[in-house]
Amino acid sequence: MARHPILETAVMDVLWDHGDWITVRQVRARLSREVAPTTVGTVLTRLHEKGRIERQSHGKGHQYRAVDTREQYVAARMEAQLEESQDRQVALLEFVDRLPPSDRSRLRRILRL
Repeated sequence: MARHPILETAVMDVLWDHGDWITVRQVRARLSREVAPTTVGTVLTRLHEKGRIERQSHGKGHQYRAVDTREQYVAARMEAQLEESQDRQVALLEFVDRLPPSDRSRLRRILRL
């Protein structure tokens, strides 16, 4: 599995938790560690280039917000991981086998809908 950049995840968590347009300065203030403003700006630019966030002009800078919800993003990552498998059925079975019983029960209920 590809390593997921820690700072990108932290920035996305800020965007998801905030839920609306937010500036670089506001993102930086909400991060749990000290990060240079230019670094936060670079991360936001990369996330925008990847299509994970939207950007709009705001004064001399920009504001950002997540394109997808946290759950939609997780689902897309799960799908991407399945695409890497040579046998999708086996990968799905392995995934379900590793779920705790409560999640397996929840999955059964969902699939009956």
